[in-house]
Amino acid sequence: MVLINLFEHFSIGPVCYTIAAEVPSSRLRARSIAMGRVVFQVNAIIGDQLNSRMVNPTAWNWGAKVGFFHLGTNILCFIWAFFRLPETGGLSFSDLDILFANKVSARRFKDTVIHDEVAEGENRDHEEDFADDKPKEEHREVAVK
Repeated sequence: MVLINLFEHFSIGPVCYTIAAEVPSSRLRARSIAMGRVVFQVNAIIGDQLNSRMVNPTAWNWGAKVGFFHLGTNILCFIWAFFRLPETGGLSFSDLDILFANKVSARRFKDTVIHDEVAEGENRDHEEDFADDKPKEEHREVAVK
């Protein structure tokens, strides 16, 4: 178990921190990272409780069959990441914001060309929804007494 943890912490484990910091939009980055950490901690508590019961010979006594449980959860996570996690290599934070604002599919991030805050190459059904994603400035008159 210690060797598995060491291997995970020195190989693919730190990737989640890169994904959590790179993928969210600039406006929501801090909130997304905080929410991700909360979800991670809750899942860690649940996972620790389940793992201790699965491996314990006086509890559920799954033994090596615990690997099948983790295989199933890893397959589900892989399928989600394959279809929903965008490729961010070579894209700046502003490029990512433009792609998200134009509702480009995560699978097409790499193939989409960005021109002046408009993403081309994505077939969209509702063109009018993307006409102006910028918040409109409100001008108010303030009465000074």
